[in-house]
Amino acid sequence: MKHAGLVALVASLLSGVLGCGTAPDRQYYALSYTFTDVKRETTPRFDVNLRVVEPEVRLAYDRPQIVYRYDPFRFKYYHYRFWVAKPQQMLGELVHRHLLHTNLFRETTLVYQSQVPDYELLGEIEAIEEYDSGDVWYAHLAMSLRLVRFSDRRIVWAYRFDKKKEVPNKQPVYVVRAMSDILEEEMAAITEGIARTMEGEIVKPAAANGGSR
Repeated sequence: MKHAGLVALVASLLSGVLGCGTAPDRQYYALSYTFTDVKRETTPRFDVNLRVVEPEVRLAYDRPQIVYRYDPFRFKYYHYRFWVAKPQQMLGELVHRHLLHTNLFRETTLVYQSQVPDYELLGEIEAIEEYDSGDVWYAHLAMSLRLVRFSDRRIVWAYRFDKKKEVPNKQPVYVVRAMSDILEEEMAAITEGIARTMEGEIVKPAAANGGSR
């Protein structure tokens, strides 16, 4: 009987502990912004195809959990706060949507298709994280991009940014919103840089042909 009573007591305690220890609900986040301020060409500006390749990502960020850090040496991961997809998938899709919206190219694709593209946009995510510095939190986003001519694999344009932005409230949602702002601002510069490069790419063959006559 003593053993039976002990078992009942243990079962009761375990039940209480399990009942009080319910895990928090998972929360999912995504970088996002509208394209209302993005300049859109009425007709494709360049009669070539662009393929946006899903960017590579550094190993520390190649996971669905959101990364946060207190110093440059230690990485931490939220247990219940996740990206809606891995960073390379999420950012690749957003970059593609932005460039698709500009209507710079005859066709802008994200996935491999049967048609060979004229150019590819490649990249790497170097950092996508929350940086907690004492009383201040920052959103930190760093990427490098390069535009490659598919025919000879030559890099015709390259760009890199590494930005931190202070957030007004110590909540991950404000960090994600600040990251979205950073990407939107940088995509404006990226689009302008790609457009300038493509103007040179389109003009050069014509100039070469003209000079040979």
